[in-house]
Amino acid sequence: MTSLLAQASNSRPLQLAATAVVSGAVAVGLVLGIQHNVQASRLRRLKRSVAHFVEVEDSESRGVDTSNLPPLHGDHHNDQGDVIETDDPEELRALALARRAQEGDYAEEVILEQLTRNQAFLTPAGLQKVRDAVVVVVGCGGVGSHCAAALARSGVARIRLVDFDQVSLSSLNRHAVATLADVGRPKVRVLSRRLLAVAPWVRFDLRGEKFDGPSAARLLGQWKDTDVDGAASGSSAEERPITFIVDAIDNIDTKVELLRYCHEHKLPIIASMGAGTKSDPTRVVIGDIGLSAEDRLSRATRRRLKLLGITNGIPAVYSTETTAAGDGKATLLPLSDEQFAKGKDAVRELGALPDFRVRILPVLGTMPAVFGYTLANHILLELSGYPHDYTAVKGREKLYDQILAAVHGFEEKMVRHFEEKAAQVANGETPTEEAAPAAVNDTSKGKKSKKDKQKNRAAVDASSAAVGLRVPLTAGDVAFLVEEVYRGRSAVSGLPTRTTLVRWRLPARKEGADVVESLLDRIRPAPQDLEGDVPLQAEQKTARIQLSDLVCMTREEASRHQDQILFKGQPLSSLYDEATLARIEAKRQEAAEYEKYR
Repeated sequence: MTSLLAQASNSRPLQLAATAVVSGAVAVGLVLGIQHNVQASRLRRLKRSVAHFVEVEDSESRGVDTSNLPPLHGDHHNDQGDVIETDDPEELRALALARRAQEGDYAEEVILEQLTRNQAFLTPAGLQKVRDAVVVVVGCGGVGSHCAAALARSGVARIRLVDFDQVSLSSLNRHAVATLADVGRPKVRVLSRRLLAVAPWVRFDLRGEKFDGPSAARLLGQWKDTDVDGAASGSSAEERPITFIVDAIDNIDTKVELLRYCHEHKLPIIASMGAGTKSDPTRVVIGDIGLSAEDRLSRATRRRLKLLGITNGIPAVYSTETTAAGDGKATLLPLSDEQFAKGKDAVRELGALPDFRVRILPVLGTMPAVFGYTLANHILLELSGYPHDYTAVKGREKLYDQILAAVHGFEEKMVRHFEEKAAQVANGETPTEEAAPAAVNDTSKGKKSKKDKQKNRAAVDASSAAVGLRVPLTAGDVAFLVEEVYRGRSAVSGLPTRTTLVRWRLPARKEGADVVESLLDRIRPAPQDLEGDVPLQAEQKTARIQLSDLVCMTREEASRHQDQILFKGQPLSSLYDEATLARIEAKRQEAAEYEKYR
């Protein structure tokens, strides 16, 4: 056998024969493959041509203009002009049906039959309000796509979709309708085309761009049917106001800008906080944005909004589920050492856009759907007027107002205290601690009679700089400090009850300047404005105080601090140990960091 093989391998004719057989087999395979591909391509073209000519014939029989029909080859375009080829006959049939519905060739009875369960629940009048609404969904990822899908299925007939992003492989675990074939396509286009197959009468206005301040007025502006993608020639140019806005953005800067704009322009909006790292659907609630707390996105959003003076008034969907280090639950994934070693510029390049997050946030695919459907549920109830009363945490607005008043009152007391001490020195008297205005719980008795003290203070008050003194703080600033920086607890003892804010130390003063002048800024009006019995303007006096100057303590701790540190001038180390001083200094630096957003 070995000898036969050796002879065959050395035989020239046999080698040629074997080569011919192999070459023939390869050629046959190539020909068959090409024929199969050609046949499949012809079959696809045939199917498209049949669907196209049937649609043209049907349109012409109804007297409809066929010039706006898509080309025979089945290509469609996205918002950027990129061609998206559609070969799926089911999708082509759905798009053709949607065009007919947009032109009004869709029976009202069919729509009502599809919405019959919603009509039975919301009442016919309530459902009609839903159908007449115009909803803008900003952010069409996991949360936004499920919200938009629920709204379209429930009868909202005009939906504007705003998102600059494309479908990615990693987003398929949570997107409502995207498929593997949609990877790389714009989210707004994918979402609208899939939902048109479910509710062909819905009009979608697609805005494939990033929301920001300059584009806010345009993206949230009036609705026109003529602006809708693929609008029929007879569409109405009547403007409709936006009925509701959905915030499904996961970028802090953009999210804050959207919420600020809607709050200032009194546009109805509901915001979604972070679904990342959450796993308990029973903890998802609807409440005021000022009460959300247990995720990074809501915390950062609240901080920025409170510094803009927005402490409440925006409904939000958020989770009360808590996570802590070492509890075994998912957390924000860190960047690798190699990525950090490349420097900040290299790390920024990992983001989709400047200022967008570059770290991976673990997301259980079911949770964005829970958030999205909760958003849609709230909107449907609001639009239809259906009664609803959510269980929410009691607000703390009254507490913030009380703390602000306490800060204001003590700044006035402190000015009067140092004015009185200066008056005693000027009169040759020895300043006494008893002359100072009593702290919150000060019950000490002075050496002078009560009548003499009242006389002395009345003389000081007549021309006191404390009269008309204002503090450059708002209830939002107080809420930010108490809730975000100090987490509602005393920085000294950690107690969460009877909290207030107190100045940490007296401001630095120039050599030769008195304490009063260091405590406030004064702007005196022009001399002519002070003439006459009723001056046109009064002197403006503002306490020289910043967020980082205030520390959260209980009222008892604040009283002691005011008396011992601010009035008597004792060093901070006389009351607080090193650990407490370090902790408070870290909190003050945190407050100072956010000062730039005010």
